[in-house]
Amino acid sequence: MLTFAEISGSLYAITDMVRGRPHAMKRLDTSYEGFWRSFLVIILLLPFFGIVHVAERHALIENSAMTEDLFPTGRFLVLRVLGTLVDFVDFPLLLALIGGLLGISRRYVPYVVALNWLTPLIVIPSSLIYLVYLIGLYGIATATELALLVSMAGLWLEFLVTRATLQVSIAFAIGLVAMHFALSIVAILLVSRLAGI
Repeated sequence: MLTFAEISGSLYAITDMVRGRPHAMKRLDTSYEGFWRSFLVIILLLPFFGIVHVAERHALIENSAMTEDLFPTGRFLVLRVLGTLVDFVDFPLLLALIGGLLGISRRYVPYVVALNWLTPLIVIPSSLIYLVYLIGLYGIATATELALLVSMAGLWLEFLVTRATLQVSIAFAIGLVAMHFALSIVAILLVSRLAGI
């Protein structure tokens, strides 16, 4: 498992990176072992993803004629978790295949490590928004709007990380962020189709 020092140090490095501070990348473990360990971030985030998925279930029941006992909760949550895992690895896998064509193979490992450690800065605020919705302080419309703002901020942060790690042009960085976003949308639509929603 990831240690507290590893988690705090990596998050601090990512925070510095998006703030444009020099040498932030050097504080991330971009070794072979560090590359694989960065994927363990998903385990830490599963409870936060769980909050989001429970909120989605609650909203679907709330806005349909379906009752809680008729809603396929088990199937829905399993597919949502699988979708989350797929979404977490599909972009790194795609880059592993086409990184050479894009000319980013040399910086592939640092880039993926940075993206993995960026994920908590996006997922945790989103989950807190949906947690407040589940508590009942505001409705799903407000939660969705706030989560959309977090997602937009996340795209901007990913753009900054892409530029910092790959040292590419603005247009190239925008293209990579758009590609990642498109893959995420495909994963969401696929899971929704499988879940029948």
